Amino acid sequence: MQLNKLSFLAIGLLASSSAFASQFGFALSDKTIDLGLENGLSENSKFSLDYLYHTDNGSMADAGLYMTHKEGIHSFSLGGSLVGAWLDNRSNGYALAIGGDYTVQFGHKLSVAMSAQVAPEILSFQKLKGYTKYDIQAQYALMPTLDAFVGYRNVKFKYDNAPNKTFDDSFYVGANFRF
Repeated sequence: MQLNKLSFLAIGLLASSSAFASQFGFALSDKTIDLGLENGLSENSKFSLDYLYHTDNGSMADAGLYMTHKEGIHSFSLGGSLVGAWLDNRSNGYALAIGGDYTVQFGHKLSVAMSAQVAPEILSFQKLKGYTKYDIQAQYALMPTLDAFVGYRNVKFKYDNAPNKTFDDSFYVGANFRF
């Protein structure tokens, strides 16, 4: 596994920023590692950073700003993120993705979370002509500051004059730590 300089920079940024985060998470599959930070800016907004490395396909990162709302057992967020993709055997690209997430609590320990991001051609740059990311997780609170989860993620990039690229299509396990 060979990581480029940008990958090391992203990992270092995520590791050094975790002291200021309200939540740090990681997820692993047989070919991916996903590191993420989320920080509440106010009661109704949050900022997120995420880095995803795939052994066969390269790496990607995103930084997002979302408006949030919690109503009973339901939590919603809507916003956008800047996505960068540094793919093996493909052109690098960037996108401004629009999306959000939805979480529903079942009791005080179990929850299901879903998220989606989409960038149409008009918001995709360089050789990219589109981007989609879909994710679903089942989470269990092991303690007040630690959730374990299993999930499924699908990430695709659409290219101009090249076949589309499925960056990740896998199940994973992970944990979220709240500070």
